[in-house]
Amino acid sequence: MLKYGVISRGVLEKDLREWTHLYVAGRLQKPVMVLQPPSSQSLSQALNQNRLAALRAALLQEDRHVSKFQLYHTITELSYLGIYIVELKSGVVNCLIIMKGRAYKKLILG
Repeated sequence: MLKYGVISRGVLEKDLREWTHLYVAGRLQKPVMVLQPPSSQSLSQALNQNRLAALRAALLQEDRHVSKFQLYHTITELSYLGIYIVELKSGVVNCLIIMKGRAYKKLILG
């Protein structure tokens, strides 16, 4: 499945850095297939900053010892906060994590 949208670079970078809407930033906190690498250093930095902020926010919500699954679950839940029309069910989140577990690990650990 391919999802796309049109957004100015300035609005995109602002959402990635400040979570002004968390719609695009939330989608980019989960593993995604990049069709074209970022066209600027500032966009690349904003993408990395967004993922790091999601990881930190998730860790702040968890106990001292957290499983990878629970960490990925929390990041996924966080990423859906910007989608107002979806009532997120726990089963949907769990399914996404099971399907993309390796991608999460690569996204977070590099």
